[in-house]
Amino acid sequence: MRGASIGYALAKEFLKAGDNVIICSRTGERVDSAVETLKAEFGDLRVWGTKCDVRDGQDVKNLVAFAQEKIKHIDIWVCDLCLLF
Repeated sequence: MRGASIGYALAKEFLKAGDNVIICSRTGERVDSAVETLKAEFGDLRVWGTKCDVRDGQDVKNLVAFAQEKIKHIDIWVCDLCLLF
């Protein structure tokens, strides 16, 4: 997840609205960086992140389980991905 991505911008808008947010990216470093930045701006209690490669079905299942563990109920699911060929 890059700071200029649509997904990151949406995460910020949801946080501004008072929502809980789960973010993911293929690399843990990207997730950690984005979560750290968002927590600095919005606080520790409303944003979490985990590594997930959406090309891997098990990773997606793990993401859903992670989200359910952290926030119990998912109201909106945003999938922002880029396909490079």
